[in-house]
Amino acid sequence: MFLLALMFCLILAMIFELIQVAFGYRKQLSRQLSLEEWRKVYKQASKQTVIGIVFQGIQKLPKEQWPPQSILYEWIGQTEQIRQQNRKVNAVLKELATLFNANNIRYAVVKGQIEATGIKITHFLKFMPLAPAFSWNWLLAELKRKISKKLR
Repeated sequence: MFLLALMFCLILAMIFELIQVAFGYRKQLSRQLSLEEWRKVYKQASKQTVIGIVFQGIQKLPKEQWPPQSILYEWIGQTEQIRQQNRKVNAVLKELATLFNANNIRYAVVKGQIEATGIKITHFLKFMPLAPAFSWNWLLAELKRKISKKLR
């Protein structure tokens, strides 16, 4: 049990070091990771939803500290999926903001993603983080339906 807890702490420490590298507070990891450690770092970064930030750290590492190609390819695939999902979310956020502004509905997006959209926030309504499987298209259609019903 103690060894499992120790390994978990070491993996979290490596994730923290990679985040420090991503933000420029560190240039490299304190040590080279084994294949198994890289797998655990990937799994834990995914669970903690910091996989994109950690990958930015990996990209800034000296090449000799990069993970093996098999893990690196998984990371690249995962971060590309995140980018694509963020593009979709950004497009929907812009559309929602336009819709809300046009109908004088007060709102505020309580999510870091708003920074990337360039939407000027002037109203207040709380958006909560939604499950990854949530249908943004359904939400937009439902909001349009409710707004048009309200305006009749």
